[in-house]
Amino acid sequence: MRKKTVTLIELTIILVIISILVALGGSFFYKGIQEKREKNAQGILSIVLEAENDFYNFRGRYTTDWDNLDIERPPADDYYNYTICSAEPLCIEAQPQRSNYQAFHINESGKVENGSCPEAE
Repeated sequence: MRKKTVTLIELTIILVIISILVALGGSFFYKGIQEKREKNAQGILSIVLEAENDFYNFRGRYTTDWDNLDIERPPADDYYNYTICSAEPLCIEAQPQRSNYQAFHINESGKVENGSCPEAE
């Protein structure tokens, strides 16, 4: 009886299939992490908007000074930097630190939109 062995071609095909699966899995994993970081940035924008609304209810105006708000300025990290662009009209943005991440901004209505704050007129 002859022993059944794996040929070099069969082994190569198996390694190619495993490599393709690992590459696909890695890209899905990375995309999931990126989406979570973008959702986190949007959540931070909402928290800053709440602090701005509290300031507005107390003072009757918005502010661009982080020291006037009852929250600490979110630290700039490797992914996003947060800025209060303008007080009238209010616009707060999360600028990405990496080119493959999306910029977001939020206005006083609470709507999070893609891109940077529009220029104040």
